[in-house]
Amino acid sequence: MATDVPPTDDAPDATGGRPRYVVVLVGGLIALVAVVALFLVATGGDDDDGDDAVATDTTAAPTTAPPETTAPPTTAAPVTTTTAPEPEPNAAYAESGPYAAGVTTIDLDGRFVEVWYPADPDGVAGLEPAVFQIRDVVPPELAALVPDELNPSYPTDAFAEAPPATDGPFPVVALSHGFGAWPTMYQFLGTHLASWGMVVVAPDHAERDLLAAASGNVTEGDDAGVLLGSVDAAVAASEAGAGVLAGLLDAERLATVGHSAGVRAATESAGRDDRVDTVVMMAGGSTEVVAVPVLVLAGGRDEVIPLDAILERTAGLTDRRIAVIDEAGHNAFNDICLIGQEQGGLLGITEQLGLPVDERLLGLLADGCTEEFLPAQEAWPAIRHLVTAQVRAAWGVDPEPVGLDDATVASFGPAITWDPGPTG
Repeated sequence: MATDVPPTDDAPDATGGRPRYVVVLVGGLIALVAVVALFLVATGGDDDDGDDAVATDTTAAPTTAPPETTAPPTTAAPVTTTTAPEPEPNAAYAESGPYAAGVTTIDLDGRFVEVWYPADPDGVAGLEPAVFQIRDVVPPELAALVPDELNPSYPTDAFAEAPPATDGPFPVVALSHGFGAWPTMYQFLGTHLASWGMVVVAPDHAERDLLAAASGNVTEGDDAGVLLGSVDAAVAASEAGAGVLAGLLDAERLATVGHSAGVRAATESAGRDDRVDTVVMMAGGSTEVVAVPVLVLAGGRDEVIPLDAILERTAGLTDRRIAVIDEAGHNAFNDICLIGQEQGGLLGITEQLGLPVDERLLGLLADGCTEEFLPAQEAWPAIRHLVTAQVRAAWGVDPEPVGLDDATVASFGPAITWDPGPTG
């Protein structure tokens, strides 16, 4: 299970050194950035290193800091833009599926891997969903610095160590997080895919995660090796026959999903491993041409990786679908915008603490969360449906694609520019 990426001091052990119910939800980037900033102030961290790190949030070539304007990029590639108030019945996967979502963590050479899995709906009766609190996921010396009013709780839809479903094995989705991010800030998608009968494996890319970005300690790593290694680690746990993953994984049916910088890991994994049946690129693009079907999801107002750049990087793909959520930003594809809302979100918490944090890192994490963007939760039904439909079609679970058509995409509330591709 070894990878080419050495473990780092920031990578937790098999339990992350943390209660399992907490590791599930580290979407808590909003408060954690502020806490890391406290740590940097206390230890003399160098902001210039952080600046350089933020500039590397790219999937094919380095990008610069976001422009000051908020005008959406333009492009002529996708072909239809429509708006309608209510989803139609064939938006089958916008709502949760028949399973509950369980969650556990496994170890990959010293880094933690978050795993969402299909759980028995009856087995979670009476259980409380996992709830994130920032104090539980940071070192004790930093936790003591977090005041009560800036210690947000964020409930998720997952149940830690829940009894697994018994009708597996289930196909696998390998999820690679973005730059300055964390695996569990994608719970909106991970729990949803688990509810539709998939095991979602999401490793911490410690070389470019939040702690690395905030401290200026970003290093090069083999992201694809980490992503595929995390799948192998989950398969090993499944084959070992112990714990909640026992007998649960069918890795011969594999999809890769990447957000932002994670897109490169998703596409390179497809080039290395012939188990990969489809790739989903969210808010990013790769110049690498893959031989499997691709779904490209983008925000039309994304200023971190603008739409024109994404379309340019994916122009060589032949078997692809493209959905642009016209008013969405970079973080419509994760949970960050909803964490700590009552405390004013990322920018509000940082301002209240009066901490110096790299402006470009704040810009990266805030893109899509301010009032000029479509609220992230309004984009989620379309994202959830399209990703679920794409992977099910690639695996043949749906003999014919379900809801990957003009009428279904037009039925979602947000305006979506849709190009179904040559086979659509």
